[in-house]
Amino acid sequence: MPVCNICGGQKFGNGPGGRLSATGKYPKCLSCFSLERHRSLRWIYTQLLGSLPFESMSALLISEDKAINQKWFNSLEVSIYSGSNSIDIQNIDRPDKGYDVVICNHVLEHVKDDIKALKELMRIVTDRGFLQLSVPDPFRRTLTTDWGYPDWKQHGHFRLYGKDIEEKFQQAFSPEIHKLKVFSIDPVTGMSDVCFFFTRSKSVASVVKKQIAQNSFIPEVINFEREGNANIYQTHGWYQPETSGTWSVGGDGVLAIALSDVSDREKLEKGLNLSVTGLAFLAEKQPQASVELICNQKLIKEWNFSLGDSLTTLSALIPPEIFLNDEVLEIIFRCQNSKSPKELGISSDPRKLGFYVKEIKLL
Repeated sequence: MPVCNICGGQKFGNGPGGRLSATGKYPKCLSCFSLERHRSLRWIYTQLLGSLPFESMSALLISEDKAINQKWFNSLEVSIYSGSNSIDIQNIDRPDKGYDVVICNHVLEHVKDDIKALKELMRIVTDRGFLQLSVPDPFRRTLTTDWGYPDWKQHGHFRLYGKDIEEKFQQAFSPEIHKLKVFSIDPVTGMSDVCFFFTRSKSVASVVKKQIAQNSFIPEVINFEREGNANIYQTHGWYQPETSGTWSVGGDGVLAIALSDVSDREKLEKGLNLSVTGLAFLAEKQPQASVELICNQKLIKEWNFSLGDSLTTLSALIPPEIFLNDEVLEIIFRCQNSKSPKELGISSDPRKLGFYVKEIKLL
């Protein structure tokens, strides 16, 4: 069952205007009212916690954001447009390098002079800090459409950004500014999103690259061991990792890999060879089990297991037509009628165990 990574909620409903996500799933958490972009961004910040000294950093948040927890920072100032502490990001009344962290999500499209706003936002960032910024769906279109006025049919936006937003960054920021693009996945709907980090600090850029930018390409190996990298790609349906692997939660164990910024398109066009080292849960009272491999809602292969089988490496070809025109490759390992060791009288373990995975290779 999907779980909101912001509040832990497990009930979801229609988004604004009654919409579903593009994956056909309910996008709004009914507990904290977060949407896809909030949970994707929360995932990014949870990867950075512990790697950057947030507890000693001052932050400025441009507009309230459900993804951000004020307790992370030493101090957090919040600007609310036309409300409390309203800041015009085109003319920020704050000193140079006044904040370690400046966060500005879904605001830039609301201002007339976005180049000036970008320069102003970066001006107030300290040398050890970063600016984190996002806009709605810039990689869903090639070119930005700018109509030069706030269109209230478009939520008051001056423009819809395209992939060429990165040209704006080149105009606004000097060469010594590290510019990082990070894709992430909403664990509830499987939708991908993108945000940008800008920093003068080589060490901060290195941390961001190490901790989170690694999921912007097809991983050759996804390791499910306790110290592995599988948590980057898991969306839901997995228990906590064990020493040598991870069990899926009965039903579906789901992974999602962002394809939006994969540079090696030739690799994708040939399809992907998936190999997985794993084993279905078996017992005397459950001597046989099957695992279906489903990619982007298409059944790719079914593997059958019998009592006495050991951990083995299985393979399948994922055809390019399954995912080539999508932004996300969703991989599901589906186990039918999973039982827990407790139900089978083996132990007191109440977990419904499905498929035990040690590693996946995508070549």
